[in-house]
Amino acid sequence: MKSEESVRHSRAKSENQGVPEGAERPVFADIMTLQRIGNLLSRPFFQQYAKRHNLTLNEWRVVVVAHDRPGTAGHEVGRFAGLIPMNVSRAVASLKSAGRIRAETDPENRRQQSLYLTEEGELLFEQIYPKARAHAERLFEVFNTQERQQFSDMLQRLYRRAEDVLGD
Repeated sequence: MKSEESVRHSRAKSENQGVPEGAERPVFADIMTLQRIGNLLSRPFFQQYAKRHNLTLNEWRVVVVAHDRPGTAGHEVGRFAGLIPMNVSRAVASLKSAGRIRAETDPENRRQQSLYLTEEGELLFEQIYPKARAHAERLFEVFNTQERQQFSDMLQRLYRRAEDVLGD
């Protein structure tokens, strides 16, 4: 059986295939790596929570935003969750239908709705979040505290740059 170090070396080598040693890795390869990480992070959700809780990933993202930012306007959820407006709208409609979220019309802007988790939505969050957080924490164990902060800072910079270059 291969050692963990041997497996890591083998993966790193295959991810850099075609890149001469010492040469700069193509930036698109890093973009693809970010996408693969996103897919891997979603896998436990689909394997463990989606079917059991009759919940889509987009609905879960709306639940997380509504929990972390009660009263967030529906149109702001997409920005916080990285979703396009149509996906937010569908997720909110489904969550409202399931009794997991409620929307209150803003008295100052009748077109704007503020989102809040219902008791059932809070219970759902409490059932899923601790396990999802544990998965994320295990992922980031690869970094020490300083590296974790640096990585977080770099991700934020990259996100802001992506917004500037690519738009919302």
